[in-house]
Amino acid sequence: MKRANRWMVVAALLWAAPSPAAEREPVVLIHGLGRTSNSMRWFARRLEESGFRTICFEYPSREETLERLAERLDPVIRAAAAGGSPVHAVTHSMGGVVLRIYVERHPEARIGRVVMLAPPSAGSELADRLASSAFGRRILGPAGGALGTSDDSIVRRLGPVGFELGVIAGRSSLNPWFSTWIPGPDDGKVAVARTVVPGMKGFVAVPCSHTWIMFDEEVIRRTIRFLQNGSWGVPPQGSLSPLPSGLAGGRR
Repeated sequence: MKRANRWMVVAALLWAAPSPAAEREPVVLIHGLGRTSNSMRWFARRLEESGFRTICFEYPSREETLERLAERLDPVIRAAAAGGSPVHAVTHSMGGVVLRIYVERHPEARIGRVVMLAPPSAGSELADRLASSAFGRRILGPAGGALGTSDDSIVRRLGPVGFELGVIAGRSSLNPWFSTWIPGPDDGKVAVARTVVPGMKGFVAVPCSHTWIMFDEEVIRRTIRFLQNGSWGVPPQGSLSPLPSGLAGGRR
């Protein structure tokens, strides 16, 4: 074969072959209330190092309702799924609620495995307290204001999840003042018991605060194992906390 023809064959093969990035499973990272996608960049980097393709979803968490924020997620999920793989997700705090609303509104979405970090799945007493004042309502915005614990709040009306879900709750608070408003173990923003999601496959509470949980090495390792295998793997001895009883989100 002439040299020119050989180069034409090589070029054609390179053009037809899928790129390594296209072959990697996609993970959408969804930040929490009052944060930006930058808060999930370190997590995204670690996921990339483990072989995933990541997309950090950016949204105006204090400007719109939870339903409108969920619709902003639609083109991101669709684009991530264009390669044919189910879309995994890692969420922090309110980001988990946004994803659950999106999935209920778009049951056709191909969602793979999900890990939620400190999700206010049954609301938060802190949101109740802040929503009682005009200043607090400005801090929360319309989406955060819907994260209360009353039976008619949107988080309490969400049904069980149909995707593989692992929940990692924080049980260390850096704000003892906020914690006085929250019954039981908490992470400074959300009670451990209120992070429970009906239908979840795995649960663990770790000694992390709400604000910094996404930077904890154990949390990152557990998340990677769950996205890869659908389980936590073998945890370090003594690191697991029992599943909290009592309060939980979901329809009654």
